[in-house]
Amino acid sequence: MKVKATEFAQLDEQAQAERSDALNDSGAPAAAGQATVRKKIASFEERHGMSSDEMLRGVSNGEINETASISQWLVLLDALKDSQQRAAL
Repeated sequence: MKVKATEFAQLDEQAQAERSDALNDSGAPAAAGQATVRKKIASFEERHGMSSDEMLRGVSNGEINETASISQWLVLLDALKDSQQRAAL
């Protein structure tokens, strides 16, 4: 996927990380990229006062509404899971 530098600069950090990861020759994001995603996940955990596992259970059983913030958190968790699976191949 092509993206101009000016368009790239306008993307949020997560979108920039995803685009950068896509450029990695192996298809797996660099360890630094995974570390960045983990830090962002930790920030969501701190902000919401619960672990990612607690949030996933709450969303799954309907106790937690999927707000914009929760949706962003879910996207980060999916991205980390996908990158870990690709790295394991």
